[in-house]
Amino acid sequence: MIPPTQIQAGDALERMLAHQLATTHVLAMKAAAVMGQQLDLADRTMGTAKQAACAEAARMAGVVARMNGSFQVGMQTLQRVRAGGQQTVVVQHNYVGEGGQAVIGGQQQVGGGGVP
Repeated sequence: MIPPTQIQAGDALERMLAHQLATTHVLAMKAAAVMGQQLDLADRTMGTAKQAACAEAARMAGVVARMNGSFQVGMQTLQRVRAGGQQTVVVQHNYVGEGGQAVIGGQQQVGGGGVP
């Protein structure tokens, strides 16, 4: 396991998040290994044993997906903590030449008919 100190935690909150991230990562990798074992078993068997192995592999795939999602949310949380809760918004202005049309962030109805 990668020690949480390599994430260069600055305070107790970041250390806690680092430990949670490391734990989540290790458990996700172990679940992925179990999923791989079940898929290998499904390749070697037939009938109900194959179905059971496939079902377990599918269940473990869901576990891996949820664990990876939790890891990503944890990384976003760590990023927000390090940014001090500040957000940066970039506003981009696009010039549309004379006679041009642009739809930005809305819906456009093309053609006739329909309800106004």
